Amino acid sequence: RNRQETLKEPLSKADAQARLDAALAAKDVAQVQEAIEEARRSGLPNSKLLGAEYKLQRFMAQDAVVSAQSSRDVVALRSAVMRASRLGIDQDTMDMARHSLQVLSTEEMLQIAMRNNVTGHLQKCIDVAQVRGADSELIKKAQAMMDKSLAERNLYAIMGGSEEKKVEKLTQAIEEATTAGVSPEEIEEAKQMLETEKERAKEKEASKEKPQIDEVESRLRTAINLQETGALLKAIKLAKRSDDAVRENPEYAVGRCTHEESIKEAEQLVAFLEVDLQLPRAIKSRDQQKLKAVLTKASTWSIQNEDVTEGQLVLDQSESQEALRLAIISRNEEQLMKAIEEATQHGVDR
Repeated sequence: RNRQETLKEPLSKADAQARLDAALAAKDVAQVQEAIEEARRSGLPNSKLLGAEYKLQRFMAQDAVVSAQSSRDVVALRSAVMRASRLGIDQDTMDMARHSLQVLSTEEMLQIAMRNNVTGHLQKCIDVAQVRGADSELIKKAQAMMDKSLAERNLYAIMGGSEEKKVEKLTQAIEEATTAGVSPEEIEEAKQMLETEKERAKEKEASKEKPQIDEVESRLRTAINLQETGALLKAIKLAKRSDDAVRENPEYAVGRCTHEESIKEAEQLVAFLEVDLQLPRAIKSRDQQKLKAVLTKASTWSIQNEDVTEGQLVLDQSESQEALRLAIISRNEEQLMKAIEEATQHGVDR
């Protein structure tokens, strides 16, 4: 009991002050805490104790900053820096802590971006991390992830894209994807498509070497051989439309020609078929208007046969009879003589 009383016996104020000053000069948190307790027991004024306690808080804040820096604990360091900035610790320590906090925050941001794997944001985070001097291994890992994502995206874009230069593009994309570490399953899928595209390219090249079939000409020739009016008229219409496009559109004209001769041949055949069908009916009905229309068409297309000759004779006779009838009605001797002469020439019965 005597020993405990001796230990608890307070120091003199002078000794307590001296001990407190030494502890503060050493900046040892444990020593300062013990010296403050002894100073309080010795009866030092509160003004001196408050000053010492404030310095103790600064020492503790500085130790917390240094500890958080060493452990690279971004949450602890952020909290320690905020507290230290209020207490005003050593400026060099504060500057180093803020720089470390910036680096650690950047690395934290980069790790989050890597988890989300959104290429645009990830690239920005990589750029910021490089500028701020973040961990090089982390940056390297993030860049590898970025390269893999881009290569994978590019590979699928080309696989689903246009046919233009697809073999060359897909070959390069597979090489880049393989280098970037895209999964073997995805690479194998792309390689299978590449083989398919190579075969397609070969077939396309082979088809270029074969003479191209002129579909328009082929349709015209088929219709001419069939000698069917409806098919002929349709083939003529399509051929004329194609020829107009060839004349008006240079891009469409590449590798194509016009079909004037075949169109003319088809049109002449249509005229022949129509004359052949319509003329016997007109002769039988002795309809002047129909006879004139059919015979005009025959004349236009230089169609000459027995039916055309007969049709012309029937028309002449019909017109002569009509002229004779009108002459008789008119009682004009000159007109009547002329009508009789024409009627006689065309074999009109008396």
